[in-house]
Amino acid sequence: MCGINGLTGADKPLMRKMDAIIRHRGPDQEGIFADERVTLGSCRLSIIDLSPKGRMPMHNGNETLWIVFNGEIYNYQELRQELAAKGHSFRSKTDTEVILKAYEQWGASCVERLNGEFAFCIYDTIRKTLFLARDRLGIKPLFYLHKGAFAFSSEIKALLLHPAAKREMDWHSLGAYLSFRYVPGEQTIIRDVKKLLPGHTLALDLVSMKKKIVRYWQPSFEQAAFSQAEAEQRVLSLLEDSVRRRMVADVPLGAFLSGGIDSTAMVALMMKSGGAVKTFSVGFDEQSFSEVESSRLVAERLGTEHTELTVKVDAAQVLPRVVWHLDDLMADPAAVPTYLMSEVTRKHVKVVLSGDGNDEMFAGYLQYELLSKGAALGAPVPFALRPMLRAAAGAVPVPYIQRAANLALAAEEDRFLAVTSPFTPEEQDELLTEDARVRMAWDARQHVRGFMDEKLPPLHRWLRFDIENWLPDDILVKSDRMSLANSLELRVPYLDHRYVELALSLPPEMKLRGGQEKLLFRRAVRNIVPPEVLARKKHGFAVPINEWLERDLRHSAERVFRVSPILNSGIFRQGSLGRIIREHQLSRRIYKRQFWSLLTLAIWHRLHIEEARTAPETMELDALF
Repeated sequence: MCGINGLTGADKPLMRKMDAIIRHRGPDQEGIFADERVTLGSCRLSIIDLSPKGRMPMHNGNETLWIVFNGEIYNYQELRQELAAKGHSFRSKTDTEVILKAYEQWGASCVERLNGEFAFCIYDTIRKTLFLARDRLGIKPLFYLHKGAFAFSSEIKALLLHPAAKREMDWHSLGAYLSFRYVPGEQTIIRDVKKLLPGHTLALDLVSMKKKIVRYWQPSFEQAAFSQAEAEQRVLSLLEDSVRRRMVADVPLGAFLSGGIDSTAMVALMMKSGGAVKTFSVGFDEQSFSEVESSRLVAERLGTEHTELTVKVDAAQVLPRVVWHLDDLMADPAAVPTYLMSEVTRKHVKVVLSGDGNDEMFAGYLQYELLSKGAALGAPVPFALRPMLRAAAGAVPVPYIQRAANLALAAEEDRFLAVTSPFTPEEQDELLTEDARVRMAWDARQHVRGFMDEKLPPLHRWLRFDIENWLPDDILVKSDRMSLANSLELRVPYLDHRYVELALSLPPEMKLRGGQEKLLFRRAVRNIVPPEVLARKKHGFAVPINEWLERDLRHSAERVFRVSPILNSGIFRQGSLGRIIREHQLSRRIYKRQFWSLLTLAIWHRLHIEEARTAPETMELDALF
């Protein structure tokens, strides 16, 4: 893995600053290429071919093509053989060079042949173009700025160093954040910075400075005609191949092990591939949230070399550092333990495999069960009565009652928001001033509705939303930024696009039925996963957010609410903020998620807008406010 940067024009001093601010992504090697049109920079985390021949920016031999690349290509050896048979020669053993030669051979369509996680840019000196690409699921990030000049980077903070970038918050994106705890789609929380979306390429003509964005892949739920037995065999076979490919490295490698079914199946297949496997797990002082005991039992059953990290979190010290590294505005509390686990894991290995992604493929989250039950509960109620009953419930000032009514009686988009949003549309109306609502012009219902294709079964509509929103803009952001904040490469076998395409082609009843999630997957791995793990109810990466807020953050966070410029800027109704603080003090859990989201916003705004921090040192909460 690496950090990559690029900009139009020759500016090595600026590139050195951009590389420096993301050096945590690749501290092993640094390199810069510049001519009169383009400057490219790379901070490399050396994983495959550790020799100087793997250094980036890399050229194709005659220096007509240059590349900077972040990620891993897992079928690069097969592609290398195919390209060699077509007459291409190679100077290194890297997958980076394979991408270059693939582009020489197939042009922009080369991305369709790549199996892996990637974000890269190829500079074509002959055609005077930049070609940028991002992997199908959005495992690796790629941001860009296009305001006359053009620049791109693995992280937003590097782009904010560019003179064309203004540190101004995008109001529309703030509305999206309040709805989802992350910013979905191509926009970021910074007005001038956009994401290249997953499964997309961007071609920039360096003469006209016009860009063309093309989507080369999207999730498909077209149903396959597999029998149950054939589907089970295909799922296990593809997963085994995916795990095997992701174990290729020239440096020490391990795995995150939670004790749940996904990470256990992954580690079991790693063991099957041969050799010792190092596993790592995290637990908390709060025993009800700790997974150390279950992961320890799994490690003993599988015979791994296991390391446990029991975290006594001082959230006031860790949270600002986490928010700085997250870059875009995102309020997932699981980022905190992911950061800490990555920190200790990096002391032992340089690459780690993770079980992320399978819940989105096989409906493993509780929210899918809640949505199914809500639809079933509301089904007997006549449509004519639903608005009246929902209005009556909305008049009761108890969030649980309001959300329950939304779950059973509302339209599908409101039902979805009831189980996913920190602030439902009604709660945003109460929280935001009239001026703020007008400036945001954000409609959460419309955004959700855009993914609810009536041609798909309800479960697949919800999965589609999460695969195109929650997965790339929350789950994978957390995994990428927190691991590479510690110079640790994280690989995700469950997001091999072949495995994803197979999983999505299976009917809903093979995934969720009668309150049991991941039905077919459980059967597929039943011979490699211990019975007690198969029987274990989905736990998820639960974090003691309420305990942190009470023990570590209560007084500091309440002071932040009082003095934060963004929270006291006329965006939020002060009466509503006061209510959230009071309900937080009373430990009403529904408000903890809201409190955490607003606290994260205040910290992010202080670090990236008010103070323009360029390093993560000395970021304790009490010192910031």
